[in-house]
Amino acid sequence: MKTIAVIRTGGIGDVILSFVSLSVIRHNYPGASILWVGREPTLDLVRNAFPEVIPVNIRSGNTYRQNLTLIRNSTAQIDLVIDLQRSARSILLCALLRMKFNFRYVSWNKYSLPRSLFVLQAKLRGRKNNISVYAKKLLSRRQAMAQCTLAGLNKLNISADWSIDYFPNIDTGEKKEMRIAVCLGSLFPLKELPLERVIEFIRYLVDAYGTYSIVLLGSEDKHADGERIIQKLDSALHIENICGKTTLWRAASILQSCKFSLANDSALAHLSESVGTPVLMFFGPTHECFGYSPYLEKSRPFSLALGCRPCHKDGNRTCSFGDDKCRKDVNVSVLFPHINYLLHD
Repeated sequence: MKTIAVIRTGGIGDVILSFVSLSVIRHNYPGASILWVGREPTLDLVRNAFPEVIPVNIRSGNTYRQNLTLIRNSTAQIDLVIDLQRSARSILLCALLRMKFNFRYVSWNKYSLPRSLFVLQAKLRGRKNNISVYAKKLLSRRQAMAQCTLAGLNKLNISADWSIDYFPNIDTGEKKEMRIAVCLGSLFPLKELPLERVIEFIRYLVDAYGTYSIVLLGSEDKHADGERIIQKLDSALHIENICGKTTLWRAASILQSCKFSLANDSALAHLSESVGTPVLMFFGPTHECFGYSPYLEKSRPFSLALGCRPCHKDGNRTCSFGDDKCRKDVNVSVLFPHINYLLHD
């Protein structure tokens, strides 16, 4: 039995997407011993969703020596390292690991030349044409990481194929209820749907489907936004604000119990799909063709068709036109027909 180590220490959403690597390994080489080298809080998901996987917590404050010791104490051998981070730190860590383990190595990183060119073309184009006909859909992040994992298995002379669903669903054991999730926040505030649009969305749900309860999910710093939303709406409505009050695993359970979710281009959007719950996913300054678009059949991305999108790879820069048009002018009513389909299917 060979031992495979997967390194992924990035943001929560990126880590959730990278679970596809575990699906590829388990299907093509079910006898493998798997180490997941990462950080909290995503290791909470790994422990609960993949109990057969050995989690190794390499803390950002640790020295390389300390992290090496953690990995070495977790296994007697490593035959393959799949580095899905490919940062300066992960490359150096792998180089040091080679002093003890003789392993094969493959790597992948989300930053690519096509992605950079996509942004550059939008910057040069500006808003002289507000139709996103220029978008060239890039390979999805899941597909790219699946390809990297397959390449690693091939280095171990393990026959691997593409005839499976590489997008695994996490099962928390929750059953569907008359509940809808509204996920607040994102890594960068400039990627978030304005609260006015969120309130408009919830008002429609309440008016059209008053029997459904609504749960607000997000990090602790979004709890105040959740309270503002509730204050703007009828206090008699069934809206629960649990932003900052759940673990990542508990958030996954809540999302699995919902009929669908509304989310920004964020970790909670990817978590929703990972538990099989369709997501209505908002893209503002970034773009759905970057490779992070939702993949479930019933999910839908939505955005404003502007020629200046995407203005940045991560969506963490201020609007060059100074008006945040891609966020503020988006029309949530385009989602209403699909919501009707989701709740009556």
